[in-house]
Amino acid sequence: ANECSCQNGEAATGADCSKHQDEICASCDAGYHPEGSVCAGNVCLCPNGVGTTTATTGGCDTHQSEVCASCNDGFRLDGDACVANMCTCDGGTPATGAACATDGEAICGACDAGKRLDGPACID
Repeated sequence: ANECSCQNGEAATGADCSKHQDEICASCDAGYHPEGSVCAGNVCLCPNGVGTTTATTGGCDTHQSEVCASCNDGFRLDGDACVANMCTCDGGTPATGAACATDGEAICGACDAGKRLDGPACID
């Protein structure tokens, strides 16, 4: 009878193990998904950041689900997702994206008519 192996899962047996000593998986361990006949580590997606993987802290339970490990500039981790920082601005429009480095910070991106930008603030 053929004997198969399976790294990160349960090896195929019987008729499912078609070639002796091949790596053929019948099922995969948690954190892995079938990819052809083998089990590959899950990789999560993260718009506006870096997704987790099976190898990273926190892992990735479901392949290609949205679970963020870290966020790009201008974003912060909120649960498993990266959400945009929200700045404030008296007398103008708040900065957005990378210009709003810290959530809740008073940083103006543009000023109302009659005001001018002085550093992060709008002044008369």
